Amino acid sequence: MIKPGEKFFLKLKPWLTFSIRLIIGFLLIFYLIKGGKLDFTKIIAVFSSQPQVLIIFLLVIVVNNFILSGLRYQVLLNGKFNLPQDILKLTMIGQFFNSTLPGAVTGDLVKGYYFKKINANLKTSDLVVSLICDRLAGLSALMMVALMCLLIFYFGASYQPHQLHIMLLVMGMPLVLGYIFLIILARFSNNFSQMWGKISSLAQSNKALVSLSNSFKLFKLSKLSKLSKLSKLSKLNITLPSANRLIVALAISLVIFTSTTLLIYYGATKLGVAPALNLWQQALLIPIGLIVVALPISPGGIGLGHVAFQMLYASHGIKGGADVFNIFIVVQLLVNLTGVVPYLALKNKQRKI
Repeated sequence: MIKPGEKFFLKLKPWLTFSIRLIIGFLLIFYLIKGGKLDFTKIIAVFSSQPQVLIIFLLVIVVNNFILSGLRYQVLLNGKFNLPQDILKLTMIGQFFNSTLPGAVTGDLVKGYYFKKINANLKTSDLVVSLICDRLAGLSALMMVALMCLLIFYFGASYQPHQLHIMLLVMGMPLVLGYIFLIILARFSNNFSQMWGKISSLAQSNKALVSLSNSFKLFKLSKLSKLSKLSKLSKLNITLPSANRLIVALAISLVIFTSTTLLIYYGATKLGVAPALNLWQQALLIPIGLIVVALPISPGGIGLGHVAFQMLYASHGIKGGADVFNIFIVVQLLVNLTGVVPYLALKNKQRKI
C-alpha cells in the first residue's frame, strides 16, 4: 500500500523533473548569452527590418507542424479516424506539449491519449503502432535528407572527410534501412503474428539454416513456430499500416524536413551566419542538430538545441550556430503554443460531459 507521503511524492515527481529540465535549458541559454554566442537582438533586427522573413517562417512551420504532420498521422491510422478537424486539433495539442514538455516526442503520448478519448473504438495497439511509425517516418526522412546531401556534396565538391559525416552515416543508415525493412515486412503481411509465422516457416524450410543451427547448437529453428503461438504480439493482434501508407508517410516526412532544412538555411543567410558554407554543407549539420533536440533533456529542446547547433557550426569554424537555431525555435515555439487553444477547448468540453 502506498503511503500518503509516497503518493504526494509520486504526484510531485513529474513536476520536479520538468522543473529541473527547464532550469537546465535556461542555464544553457544563459551560458551562451554570457559567452557572447547567442544574441536575441539579431533575430529582432531581422524580423523588424524584413517582416517577410517572419511571414515565411510562420507559414512553413504552420504547414509542417500542423497540416502535414496531421496528414501523415491520418495516413498511418489507416483511415480509422475520419474527422480531419479533430486530427488538426489533436496535432496542434501534440505540438503544444512537444514544445512545453522535455524532448520532441513527449507530445505524441499526450496526442495519443486524446485520440483514444475522442474515439473509444480506436484500438490501443493501432494507436501505439501508428504513433511509433509516425516518429520513425520522421526520423528516417530527416536522416535521408542529410544522407542525400552527403552524396551530393561527396560527388559535387572537393570532399574532405569529417567526423560529423561519419557520425551521420552511423546514425542515419540504421534508421533508413530499418524503415525500409518495415515497408518490406508490411508488403508481405501487416499482421505481426502472420509475419512471425512466415519468418518461422521460411527459416525452417531453408536447409542451410537448419544445418547451421544443428551443427553449432544454435537456437533451434523448430521453436520459432511454438514461440509464435506464445508470443504476446499475436495475442494483441497488432497490425502495421500497409506498405503504401508507410511510403506515403515517409514522402510527407521528406517534404517536412526538406522544407525545414531549407528554412533554417534561409534563416542562416538572413542572419549572415556561415556564408562560407553552402546549402549541402549546412544540410549535413542541421539534421544532427534536430535529432539532438529530440532528446528528453530540456522542454522543446530549448538550450540543448542552441548548444548543439553552436557546436556543429563551430566544428566547421563558423560562429553563430546558436543564433541559427534561435531564429527557428523562437518562431516554432510561438506557433506551437497556439495548440493551448484547442487543448483548453477540449478540456472544457470533456468537463461539461
